[in-house]
Amino acid sequence: MSQQMIEYTTYCVLRYLRRFDEFDAQQREGRWEKRPQHDRARFNVGVLELNVLINLLPHTPDTEGILNARTFDKLARGAYVVNIERGAHLVDDDLLAALDSGQIAAATLDVFHTEPLPHEHAFWTHPRVSITPHIAAETLRAESIVQIAWKIKALEKGERISGAVDIARGY
Repeated sequence: MSQQMIEYTTYCVLRYLRRFDEFDAQQREGRWEKRPQHDRARFNVGVLELNVLINLLPHTPDTEGILNARTFDKLARGAYVVNIERGAHLVDDDLLAALDSGQIAAATLDVFHTEPLPHEHAFWTHPRVSITPHIAAETLRAESIVQIAWKIKALEKGERISGAVDIARGY
């Protein structure tokens, strides 16, 4: 699944870096307008005070609602948000307010509090929100079977395996 998440987030970063979200909006308006390129040296991706915030945090009590007005205010004005981990990380109304104020330029959302996303939700029609139906990383059956079989064999041999969950930490 990690490879799929890498592909998804790479797409999102390139989409915003090259301003394809803005070109999509211009197309809907029937506008032909070139946009200046972002300065790659100053187009930072990571955690807080950045241009693109990608959420890959585990869902724990400490991370619930972490994508909120306070977090958005710490980002560079006009930053982008990509949430592909859990809908519970995002405070929907805070994102909508940040989008409407220009603090957040656009958001790509793959996960939601309620799935499928209710038809009346504002994300469906907001011009700067891109939605995908929880497809950033799906369990691939053939690869999962191989991985599970390998881990069973490793456990039988007393070897350590990766991906073990620490119940106390929640991930």
